Amino acid sequence: MTTTTIHENTLESDGYNAILREVKLGDTYDPWGLAMGWLFGIGEVSFSRYGYLQDGYRPSPGTEEHGKRSPERDQNYETRALFDMIDEEDVDLADLTSAFAVLDRYRSWCVLAGRDY
Repeated sequence: MTTTTIHENTLESDGYNAILREVKLGDTYDPWGLAMGWLFGIGEVSFSRYGYLQDGYRPSPGTEEHGKRSPERDQNYETRALFDMIDEEDVDLADLTSAFAVLDRYRSWCVLAGRDY
């Protein structure tokens, strides 16, 4: 059985590392889909919690106004996990923005490698 070692980035905050730790537990057989799910989640959370639009992100229908979000049951796994991290851990907008930048770069690499769909 193979185990995966998840290394922490000592140059980043605990909140950033918490987000990336959760991302790395995802579906590595679909790297583009993994990145897209988390990018949408970070975009949604950044806008609905902080009123901030991540670069290239537009809000989902129903979250056009800052502070309004759909009920918990209507959100995907990534979005629910991020709201939980903000509520329970030391995750803030700076952490979300840093993770968004890294995941967007990863998504770009997936496209260049032909792993998108």
